Amino acid sequence: MNKNPWLTIIGINGDDINTLPQKAIQSIKCAELIMGAKRHIKIIQLISKKTVHWPSPFEEGIQKLLNLRGKKIVVLVSGNAFWYGAGSVLAEKLDLNEWICFQSPSTFSLAASKIGWAIQDTLCFGLHSAPLETIRPYLAPKIKLIILLKDGSQVIELAEWLSLQNFGESDLFIMESLGFKDERLRHTKANKLNFYNIDHPVCVGIIISGDGLVLPLSSGKPDIFFKNDGQITKQPIRALTMSALAPKPFEHLWDIGSGSGSISIEWLLTHKTNSVSAIECKSSRVKQIKLSANKLGLSNLFVYEDKIQNILNKLKKPDVVFIGGGLTNKLLIDIWETVPKSTRIIINSVTLETTSILIKAQKKYGGSLQKIELSNITKLGNKRTWSKNYPIIQWVVVK
Repeated sequence: MNKNPWLTIIGINGDDINTLPQKAIQSIKCAELIMGAKRHIKIIQLISKKTVHWPSPFEEGIQKLLNLRGKKIVVLVSGNAFWYGAGSVLAEKLDLNEWICFQSPSTFSLAASKIGWAIQDTLCFGLHSAPLETIRPYLAPKIKLIILLKDGSQVIELAEWLSLQNFGESDLFIMESLGFKDERLRHTKANKLNFYNIDHPVCVGIIISGDGLVLPLSSGKPDIFFKNDGQITKQPIRALTMSALAPKPFEHLWDIGSGSGSISIEWLLTHKTNSVSAIECKSSRVKQIKLSANKLGLSNLFVYEDKIQNILNKLKKPDVVFIGGGLTNKLLIDIWETVPKSTRIIINSVTLETTSILIKAQKKYGGSLQKIELSNITKLGNKRTWSKNYPIIQWVVVK
């Protein structure tokens, strides 16, 4: 590996340049150009004047940096460059032998040491450019979070949003300029935040408290979390279906005839690396899917308002396919011939016509076929009895 990389990434977390390793300080002194945020440039100007502020948006700086390839360049970033920092964004554009990094403690570490929390028991998020809803699936009493935010106005938005979720009693530890001489720590409840002079850089420690809805960890989330017009895979069936889908990290799902999108959303909730192509031809349901996903801060969702036959060859290849309705013989054949080998296919049926297709498909392609029947208590005169729902026929097969 090249021992003389042209780029040095240095994490800074305070006013005193002497807290940096001597090798990092020497890199700054020898650099032909130093790029960084205004607050970072200010810190090192006593030892070098060869500086330029990193432009906004951030991506413009990357291209400017790449144009300097081969010169001795230093990029100054906050704290740990590879934990919600800029380091990974830069490194993915470069070969390993082109750069070296000197770290400082992350803002998460500084915050945890300031309020006495164990990092391993704390959820950490960077929400500079992500929606606040990103943390919604994790909101539950006693949960601790440390969140990096872009500025003071976002702190106020966070407090208001937590209150709207009925978690307004949550404790907020607002920490500004951690590691700098003017650092400040203030404590309040989310629903009682009454100061607005919050400076950047800022992070917030949160202990969740309140009676807001908590998203269960089990599959088969309550139907209340999904906007729908009645076209929804109900909670018990959804739990069994998710078990059959058996999501694994980095897998992509085709959810054909998505309806409310409840299967797509549950799939995304299983792991942040998972993704979905949700296909739904009714525009009102497409809006419902997006709304439910946005409320839970979910990404990696690609919704297509179309018939699957029209876009079959345009979609990212799946690891798993789910069909909850609208199956035909032709569609089954087209999907079977299109998807890669080892794709898992799960199809639910409630009609005799679709069931007939599944019975023939199971005989031809194999897999398992089962009937799922559920009953609810209902009144019969002045007594009670069991009222059966439509039985579900479920076919599970691996191509």
